[in-house]
Amino acid sequence: MSWKQPRRLTARARAYELLRGIGKLCIGHESDSDYDPRRLIDPLLRGPQQPR
Repeated sequence: MSWKQPRRLTARARAYELLRGIGKLCIGHESDSDYDPRRLIDPLLRGPQQPR
């Protein structure tokens, strides 16, 4: 299996899709105290980072 290089969000439609995806990650956090969507959203928005 070959992995593709990640693409940058360049079009408005892509940014909108990202926001929709983040919104879907947040669904259900009120009823599950063990689920914290912030732990998923933060690295998603920051993107991959090099270890220092």
